[in-house]
Amino acid sequence: MSFASASLRAARVASASAGATAPRRSAARAASSWLPGKGGEQWCPGADVPKHLDGSLPGDYGYDPLNLGADPGALDRYREAELMHSRWCMLAVVGLTLPESLGMGSWDAAPKWMIEGGKPEYWIIGEGPWPQVSVPAVLSFQLLTMGLAEGYRMKADYNDRIYPGGAFDPFGYAKGDVADLKEKEIVHGRLAMLAVIGCFAQTAATGMTPLEALGSHVADPWHTNVGQIYSVGPTALNL
Repeated sequence: MSFASASLRAARVASASAGATAPRRSAARAASSWLPGKGGEQWCPGADVPKHLDGSLPGDYGYDPLNLGADPGALDRYREAELMHSRWCMLAVVGLTLPESLGMGSWDAAPKWMIEGGKPEYWIIGEGPWPQVSVPAVLSFQLLTMGLAEGYRMKADYNDRIYPGGAFDPFGYAKGDVADLKEKEIVHGRLAMLAVIGCFAQTAATGMTPLEALGSHVADPWHTNVGQIYSVGPTALNL
């Protein structure tokens, strides 16, 4: 009987202790493993979240293992650079695949006419009198135009630089759920940056354009894939 009473008292004490500490544990757990993102997502479940990533930025999933953004000024610069590269890469993915899908040339052969002579065949309609240009001329033109555009952009306020709106929002999307659009933009932009790197690496490894590689993989996925490319090499696959 005394054993049963002692067990009952121990159970009550344990229950009371658990009830008292549960809120503290929950609060501590929430503070230490706060999950950024709209739905509480995190880039790696259970990973420590840096203090400077408080969920206020679009696409914040707590990923900064090197603490590159610990300095507020650096975080702003990285955020701006990521957005700019994301937007360029989203355009690049379209430029890499759309002309090829329309039978208007491939990206890897696009600059060859500047070196080898002839006329451009990338995304060109009709037989225009295309002038022969050189690589230095193209680079100089790009340097001038991009320099002017970037110089004009840098004169604007920080928020206007990264989200200019106005003429850059002709359909008035900013009148809707801007936070959701910012989230979608940065997520798709990060995917596009990986896609562009993948297209470059794929062509370097196989000699095929993105759509050629996709078609080859779909035709024989078990023998034409990244594992086969890097285990036996392109030559063994007759690529």
